[in-house]
Amino acid sequence: YSPEKVVGKMEADKPEHQWFFETIKEADPYLLNLDYDVAKPEQLTIFVNYRVDDYLGKAIGVIGVAVRVDSIRKLLAHYENRYGVHVRLADENGIFHLASNDSLAGKSIRDVAGMSEFATEVLTNPSYKTEYSRDGSYYHVYSRKIPELGWYLLVEQSETETDQQLLSTLEVNLSVAILFAFLQ
Repeated sequence: YSPEKVVGKMEADKPEHQWFFETIKEADPYLLNLDYDVAKPEQLTIFVNYRVDDYLGKAIGVIGVAVRVDSIRKLLAHYENRYGVHVRLADENGIFHLASNDSLAGKSIRDVAGMSEFATEVLTNPSYKTEYSRDGSYYHVYSRKIPELGWYLLVEQSETETDQQLLSTLEVNLSVAILFAFLQ
């Protein structure tokens, strides 16, 4: 159901309802599902589902939160613009599902030039950092597994962006130091 109405009844033989039955059966009470919202079929949505158990530990239902993918993309774009990094989310198989743009959506980390060299390390460690080069540029990559979701957060920053930020900070610091030197 949604706050406005009952959307339908969960049926085990319907593929679009499998998320419900998977959540009920899973040992982990959380299940992340990327799908189109039945109530708003035009919107790709991430559903974070949580199994509700009774006092004996028996599953009695599933609750969840739906977050529109475009909202998450806007948030990722904000971080990219603010910090000069590329932020992406990949599933446990290394498939990129979320980024501020769709350039890598649906692609595997194993198929991206430069990243394929360290894909196994990213996907087998709770956190990992490395450097690589692509098209004459150097990149720093930091990854962290989000255990509650089973996905990986990857943050990539080009060395030229890092250098530019350091130079800008240095310029500001030098300007302030010179100003204080003249004031004394």
